[in-house]
Amino acid sequence: MAAAYSQSTKTRLLWALSLLIAFSPLIRSSEACGVSVYWGQNLAQEGSLRELCETGYYSYVNLAYLSTFGCGRKLALNFTDHCDAASGGFGGNDTRYNQLCSAQDARNVADDLYDAFLSGSNPDGPLGDVSLDGIDLDIEYPGSVNYWDYFVEALANYRTPEKNVYLSARASCSYPDRDIGKAIDTGLLNHVAVRFYEDNPQCYCSGGPERTLEHGTGGVHHSGSYVNLAFLATFGCGRKLRLNLTDHCDADSGGCRSLSTEIQACQNRGVKVLLSLGGNDTRYNQLSAQDARNVADDLYNTFLKGSNPDGPLGDVSLDGIDLDIEYPGSVNYWEYLVEALANYRTPEKNVYLSASASCSYPDKDLGKAINTGLLNHVAVRFYEDNPQCYCSAGAERILQTWNGWSSSLPEGNQLFFGLLPNSNAGSQCTPEVFTTEILPVISSSPNYGGIMLRALYKDISTLYPAAACSNEAFHRRQSLISVL
Repeated sequence: MAAAYSQSTKTRLLWALSLLIAFSPLIRSSEACGVSVYWGQNLAQEGSLRELCETGYYSYVNLAYLSTFGCGRKLALNFTDHCDAASGGFGGNDTRYNQLCSAQDARNVADDLYDAFLSGSNPDGPLGDVSLDGIDLDIEYPGSVNYWDYFVEALANYRTPEKNVYLSARASCSYPDRDIGKAIDTGLLNHVAVRFYEDNPQCYCSGGPERTLEHGTGGVHHSGSYVNLAFLATFGCGRKLRLNLTDHCDADSGGCRSLSTEIQACQNRGVKVLLSLGGNDTRYNQLSAQDARNVADDLYNTFLKGSNPDGPLGDVSLDGIDLDIEYPGSVNYWEYLVEALANYRTPEKNVYLSASASCSYPDKDLGKAINTGLLNHVAVRFYEDNPQCYCSAGAERILQTWNGWSSSLPEGNQLFFGLLPNSNAGSQCTPEVFTTEILPVISSSPNYGGIMLRALYKDISTLYPAAACSNEAFHRRQSLISVL
């Protein structure tokens, strides 16, 4: 097993729990985008672990299963005829993990799993001194609802900047999952795989794709990507909020209300939809402190609250607000706007806040707003006409600018690399240069969040997301894509 783990730098191992708590290690592949597979229960059909990883087809490989644990029991693997780890078996539909004895027992099992499979310092462990990447929950045994949320929280506490602990779950087709619903609701899982193959009428393909899609988007939202609607350029100083989505629709006549169903479709797929303020328009050059608070109230009531059917986008509830403030001299009171919007955050509804910042640090317009620490992420415009951003100057110059931003950003904020998908622009790196010379470096930054694409229509020819998706660094950091 240790040899299989070390066979390629392009794979990553995670440990997964299946059924009640069945664990299986996971292997991450740079050639695959989002395919997860379970290995360990059928030697004749599965072949060796090395062979599976070397196909390059899979993002995750879950080693199945570990089904004996908890209540003082010794951890025991069961890889059927692959190898004899010890007596005992792995989870799945096994019946030996139907209960954790207490919240403390859940924490103890998490500690045991980390020491045995994740720490990489136990040569006498069931898999030797291998360091797996994480744990998967495949909890299927009826009545196994106890303490899985405590278990997930305890494992998440082992995450550090140096080593992430990937956490995932295989959930029932019916939403919510009656066994691991609380664990999913912690928000600490990296991904959830829904069992659309189980014996459940809600999952029968004979019922048509509509039935399947209805349950596939019912309530599991991954940390996903962002789409910024551009722009809202008229606001402040008593002016009525006014959208400008160019030739998509005419907001003034109510023509953009039809977008509400499209916005909801994006949100149902886990995509956060934000409204972007500003752009290179000239009608937002000044606010006062009180005016900034008034604009925040208007934005919430019109776009975020979800109870204004006569609003420009109907009664849709957007996920947040993005600031793309580029007009010279527009330095006034953006921090007041951010603080006022952040006050609308509640346990039931978050208000995502982001900013598109100048390549030069600090951003002369949004510096104070960024320094509040209230933004979820900042996307730096590495495509603007600025010598610090020119790709022709070489990757070192760009990386120097990135590092300046990364080291100065408030704790808890994520940093995105902004791209204009047009390889003919003088300052713009091609997808090949970006993914081979820049992305592998910036993705190692502790606050790296992903990439931002300024214009989606231009990416049809340059395909930055596809290039990034094929890159190991993009996978390694669970990168996100934000589209403006």
